Formats: sequence, C-alpha cells, structure tokens
Amino acid sequence: EIRRGTSQPTCAMRMLALVLLAATMVAADMYCGKRNCYDVLGVTRESTPAEIRKAYRSLSLQLHPDKNRDANAPAQFQEVVTAYEVLRDEDDRKNYDYMLDHPEEYFNNMYHYYRYRTPKVHLGPLLVIVITVISALQYVYWWNHHRTIVAGAVQAKSLRIKALRKAEEDGLVRPGMRKDEIEQITTTVLMANLDLQGSFAAPRITDVLWVKLLLSPYTLSAYLGWHVHWLVAYRVLGHPYSHEALIYLLCRNLKISRGKFDAVSEDEKEMLFDRELWIPENAAAYIKEVEENSRERVRDSGRYKQARRYMKSRGPSAHNYND
Repeated sequence: EIRRGTSQPTCAMRMLALVLLAATMVAADMYCGKRNCYDVLGVTRESTPAEIRKAYRSLSLQLHPDKNRDANAPAQFQEVVTAYEVLRDEDDRKNYDYMLDHPEEYFNNMYHYYRYRTPKVHLGPLLVIVITVISALQYVYWWNHHRTIVAGAVQAKSLRIKALRKAEEDGLVRPGMRKDEIEQITTTVLMANLDLQGSFAAPRITDVLWVKLLLSPYTLSAYLGWHVHWLVAYRVLGHPYSHEALIYLLCRNLKISRGKFDAVSEDEKEMLFDRELWIPENAAAYIKEVEENSRERVRDSGRYKQARRYMKSRGPSAHNYND
C-alpha cells in the first residue's frame, strides 16, 4: 500500500519532467536556437535599429553564398538572416529580450514566439470545409438511422403478416411455393408498401446544412410570409382555420414536431382531430389523460409490482449481509 501511494507523485513528477524537457527542446529551436541573436550580428542589446541594420548589411555581404565560396557560408548567412528578422521587428525583439531575461518561462516564451509565426488561415475556406464535413456527417447519420428503422420494420412480425396477406391477395403467393420464396416475396411486398414518415423517412438532400444555408433567404422570406398570412387571414379577417393550420396548432399544443405527427398512423391522426386538440383546453386535457394512462400502465406492469413487493418486504433500510 505504501509503495502504491508513493508511486503516484513519482509518476506525476516524471510526466512533468518530460513536459518540461519537451518544452526546453522546442525553446532551443526558437529565434536563433542556442546562439544569441545579438552575438550573431555582433551587436549588443543597447544597439539601435540603425546599428543592427548596418551590422546585417555588412555580414550579409561577407557571407552571401554568391560571394563567399566557403562551405559554411550558407549556414552562417542563414543565421545572420534569422537574427536580423528577430531584431528588426520591435515586438519580436521585445519578446526575445524577455526570453533572455526569463528563460525559465518556457510556455510563455513559446506562446509569444509562435503567435507571430503561425500561418494565417482564411476564415472563408475553413468555414466551407467545416460546413461540408457537418453536412456529410448529417447525411450519413440519417441514412444509417433510416436503414436501421427499415431493417427493424422488415423483421416486425405484424408487418410481415400484413405483407403476406397482401401478397396472397395479389396472387403473388401460390400453393406449392417454397418457404424461402414466400419469405422473399413477403419482404419485397413489405418494402414496396413501407411508408415511413417524419424522422423515420429517408433523408432528403434538402435537409443537410449546406442546402439549408443556401436556401435560407427563401426559407426566411417564406417564414415571414407565412406569419403575415396567418395574421391577416385568421386574426384580422377571421377566416376559419385550414387543415394545415389545424395541424400546426395541434402540434404546437401537444409540443410535438410536424415530423412526429406525420409518423403516426392515420387512425391516430383521425382520433386527434376528432378530439379537436387544436383547442388549448382540449390538448391540455388530452396530455393529462395520456400521462395518467402511462402511470397506470407502469403500475400494472409486472416489474413495478415486483419492485413494490420488494420494498414492502425488505424496505430500503433492510440489510442482509448474506447478499
């Protein structure tokens, strides 16, 4: 136990040491590397910008590869250029001077160094890439979801029985056919008559983010036009609600989306309209009734009764150390 406890700080210290080592190695490649930029140009920290420019011009003429044939001239010339690029810029020079005075502040020095050297990324292309990736992921996810729903529907016993009956009515199933042939015909008929609505329907290209953004001006104008029509037709002129308007009010009162409404069966839609759920009071009563029926189903379920018997016989405070 003691060893296990003492190994944790040791591991943390090792991780910290590795991070600091990595930061030190990165810091060694910043600015002029291990060399001092002032020493490279032969100037001091008190040198003026004019003196730094003069020193750079002198050394660049001496070490330029076109004039100096020495094998080390290209590397030395590059050091001079790097040093001058650091010291010519006022902000970069201040950051470099700060690093010389505070070499222990690895991460702060790294931030100020790479802050001016990180390549600029234009927002436009980046935004296009992000929207394209999101749109592609949306479409793939919706297709996988739809295929999962279809696979479950094909295996549903009640739907297969209906499909088999329809196949028999259409004369597609005849006596003497093999079982696998009947199953294949049943699946084909089921797929042909499978009408998935709402969130279960096959995805449309107009639902992805890219298309929605492109159609946003039209969508916004249609949205505003719809509200103006609603205000004028139903509030000002007092026209009776259309079928679509009743569906909108019904969905709003029940707090469901139009997709969920489209997914329910025709019998259930007829029941919702018969109860006139576009009226807020009727919708509130219906919601209360559905919640009460749900609680009754839970109370009548075997699992709920089993839990009640357990709580009654043993209770939450009962302990059995044989468990």
